[in-house]
Amino acid sequence: MPKIIVSVTSFGEKMNNLLPKVLFSLREQTFQDFKVCLTLNKEDYDNLTNVYLQTLIEEKEIDLIIADKHYKPHLKYFYTMQKYKDLPIVTIDDDIHLPKTAFSELYNTWLKNPDCVCGRQVFEMRGLGYGVTGSRTIVKDEKPSHRFCAEGFASILYPPNCFGEFYNDNEELKKIEELLCDDDIYLKGLEIRKGIKVKNTQPKTQMFISVLDSNNEFEKFSLHKQFNNEKQRAANFGKIANELHSIGY
Repeated sequence: MPKIIVSVTSFGEKMNNLLPKVLFSLREQTFQDFKVCLTLNKEDYDNLTNVYLQTLIEEKEIDLIIADKHYKPHLKYFYTMQKYKDLPIVTIDDDIHLPKTAFSELYNTWLKNPDCVCGRQVFEMRGLGYGVTGSRTIVKDEKPSHRFCAEGFASILYPPNCFGEFYNDNEELKKIEELLCDDDIYLKGLEIRKGIKVKNTQPKTQMFISVLDSNNEFEKFSLHKQFNNEKQRAANFGKIANELHSIGY
């Protein structure tokens, strides 16, 4: 039995071109007692052509879940948390090469803070809580707090079954649909509703190496899309910040 489940999703171009590089890079992690769980929607699975990824699946070196509903980036955690209720879940992105100590930092921080969500990069929510408001402050050495928000690109550890059966709650499913393209914001709201604090790992390095080349057209498209969505993202964080304030945190 592994000590943690590493959960990831991917779709479109990144699934065949970038995800395999990320999965291969996990061999460099100093903490190796983990199992990878990959969730794909059926359409993307049918378009899977990467030989390395196909081999990992066929030889059961990674666990594969075919989603019955496409929750987009929420596939990164939604089905894995249902299947592996007794183990901590570490989420990773499909286009980020993490430092070698990432998993050990998360696991060791969780052992000392078993009731907390643990993140390698964490910021404090103030006002609307995101960059366009000028209120995004990176947390370094702090006690766990309800006001902290872990950033998904740097990887996050969620304690076993910390959210309960949220996937069977119609109100929570509605919130996922409302934030279909922003899993980090939804999960922060869920942490608030469940009374879960966030702890940073105080990582030795803040470097995150993207597997995308700076001249890659797909990367330019992604950055442009992210810029266009920035105001909406700030508004969504504003809703979460208001929810936090309304319950006294």
